[in-house]
Amino acid sequence: MVSDGVIEHGEGQAGLGKEGLVEAALRSQRGSAADTVREVHRAVIAKRGGELSDDATAVCLSIG
Repeated sequence: MVSDGVIEHGEGQAGLGKEGLVEAALRSQRGSAADTVREVHRAVIAKRGGELSDDATAVCLSIG
């Protein structure tokens, strides 16, 4: 689950889009929920150079 600040394009938003979100999540080498969120976070920061004015929230649940 992510907030609009992660996927939407606009002032202060990361603008990863759905494809960018999936690509970031799939870069998780450990496959854990925490590592998946870290990869999404890295993608958000890289895309915006650390400058966000909208929230960019990511939540990943692990069931097992």
